[in-house]
Amino acid sequence: MKLWILFGPPGAGKGTQGDLLKERHQMCKLSTGDMLRRHIQTGTPLGKKIQSVVDAGHLVSDEILLELVRGGIEEAGDQEILLDGYPRNVAQAEALDTFFPAQVGAVFHLVVDEAALIERLSGRRLCPTCKRIYHVVTHPPKISGSCDDCPGSALVQREDDREDRIRVRLAIYERETAPVRDFYRKQGLCYDVQADGSVETVCSRLTDIWEKIQSVANTPRQTE
Repeated sequence: MKLWILFGPPGAGKGTQGDLLKERHQMCKLSTGDMLRRHIQTGTPLGKKIQSVVDAGHLVSDEILLELVRGGIEEAGDQEILLDGYPRNVAQAEALDTFFPAQVGAVFHLVVDEAALIERLSGRRLCPTCKRIYHVVTHPPKISGSCDDCPGSALVQREDDREDRIRVRLAIYERETAPVRDFYRKQGLCYDVQADGSVETVCSRLTDIWEKIQSVANTPRQTE
């Protein structure tokens, strides 16, 4: 079992790239957001704990997130695992190392210019009915402002996709996660990946790095 971590600011394309890597390399992708929603929707004991925290207006604690991630990793067995959204701070990274020592193969840090991130996020539009996501420039609907799949459903912009909110989100990300990058860089595990360009181009960059790491790991050591 090996852990691969996908790391990057809001709008960097972690979800899209994570899905592609999962399909191409038969990985088990674990997204903390997806796991949180699944546990809440299915009413598991952990899901009820998470729901009570959310209902009280609090953030999910590091302890609960660790319990969530540990459960997902252990359930995956011997599969290679891609983590999306975890760890987000040094305490979480240290906890991951404690429970799964020497299992992190690499951290893929998606790098995107701030102006490009703001353009990506501020241009997103959501169908409130089917939750399909569009972009006013790169993926517009057939009829401006309306969902292709839900006639009469007007697209909306999420509050946290407004430019002022985006800048706050990016500042928080940089403040909280820059130390995580340094944590893994000191271990020689962090690889910067330019995440501009097409989805396929970025995926190829990620795959090239992943294959090189795999090749080195599988090369027999010579004995003197």
